[in-house]
This record gives sequence, structure tokens and C-alpha cells, in this order.
Amino acid sequence: MRSNVEWSQDPQRHDGLIPNQDGKAVHWIWQFDVERDAIFLKVNDPVGHLVDDLNNVPIVPDLTNSADLYPAAFQTQGSNINTWISII
Repeated sequence: MRSNVEWSQDPQRHDGLIPNQDGKAVHWIWQFDVERDAIFLKVNDPVGHLVDDLNNVPIVPDLTNSADLYPAAFQTQGSNINTWISII
């Protein structure tokens, strides 16, 4: 990790529209803070390094997913994105 993360609420499961995306699915939202400003800044993208760090990290498949996750990994880049990261 590039920084320690802190959160006041555990990840929350949601049904329906995926934030900032077209389509509906069961999805999780996790809001957290980091101890250092601009720690994930890459060029002009405030979360660019986090997107790079999470891409292709393996995950446990076939739990209660409403979407097929193949490959079973966080996909933050490319044509098969299943994980979106944004600043709130």
C-alpha cells in the first residue's frame, strides 16, 4: 500500500444502478480516507496509481455476484472493467 487507509463505515452492498456507469448490478461501495494528500496522483488523475495498483489483483469468484467475473480479478483498466475508483 502507498498509504494507510481509514474508514468509518464498512463496505456497503447495493443493488441497482452502478455509480457513474451505465447498467445495473449488485455492487459494493467502500469509502475511505488516506493519511497523505495526493498519494495516488498520477499525472492529472487523482486516483491513477490506485487504479494501476488494483488492476488484476485476484478476487474470490462465484460468491453472490450478479455479474460474471472472468478473470476473477479486479479489472480497473482495459475493456473488461469491473472496478471503478473515484474521488468523493
